[in-house]
Amino acid sequence: MERCIVSLTKFMWEDGQGEFHAPAQMSTRHLFYTVKMLWNHIVPAELRLIPFKQYKLRPPRFNNEYCKTAVSELYKELMSRDDYWQYLNQLNQMKKKLQEWQISNMKEVRIE
Repeated sequence: MERCIVSLTKFMWEDGQGEFHAPAQMSTRHLFYTVKMLWNHIVPAELRLIPFKQYKLRPPRFNNEYCKTAVSELYKELMSRDDYWQYLNQLNQMKKKLQEWQISNMKEVRIE
């Protein structure tokens, strides 16, 4: 018989004061600025959105896996909101910067 392990806990965001928040309970503004803050700390400096404020995101909590999960979960919740459009310009800037960076950092493609 196969065992299926199901996580009974949902993702929770830990803020700078050590308080935990379910993404569904966060305001749209809080969701966006948290995604933006994580973006600015994860991407190379040339992809950051200005203004940029450096935070001390330290392991073990803010490891690569947690940050990737946080961006994914918070972004999904943000995009489910009716009022996310007010941040659409900056979200599109993030997407454009990432696409341009990916293209400029592609290695030469050899087709044989």
